[in-house]
Amino acid sequence: MGVLQMATSNLKKQILTSYAKSLRHNATQAEKVLWRHLRARQLEGIKFRRQQPIDGYIVDFVSFETRLFIELAGGQHAVNRQKDIKRDQCLIRNGFRVLRFWNHGVIGNLEGALEVIRKACLNCELLHFIHSSSFDTVFTFFKRTHLTRRRAS
Repeated sequence: MGVLQMATSNLKKQILTSYAKSLRHNATQAEKVLWRHLRARQLEGIKFRRQQPIDGYIVDFVSFETRLFIELAGGQHAVNRQKDIKRDQCLIRNGFRVLRFWNHGVIGNLEGALEVIRKACLNCELLHFIHSSSFDTVFTFFKRTHLTRRRAS
């Protein structure tokens, strides 16, 4: 890598890191709510980071030890689905697994979202299903899992 390429690469990393910091300070309500339960190894002792730059992208939450990243989606993601798919495919090729929730799903069903995340962290088979499924399939799975759990209680 030449000097110019290295300088450009370092500048891109600095810009991405700076942008990630601004996202942390301007978190959505759903991100704040979920972060309260993921921070400080509260979920199964697993360390999560938020608004983390990875391979030229910024992910909402990531656990490097489980190679899982979590994305919360609002209305803008319905419009930019192709961009999300491209990013997900890049990160999956690099060994990450994706779990995606709608913002209103996390706020309206935090307990269910945490249970899906917990199971995903502990169960690679579930993760394979999730990252190979469509956005809507995962959300349907999330709702079905929570409803089944509620009926059993």
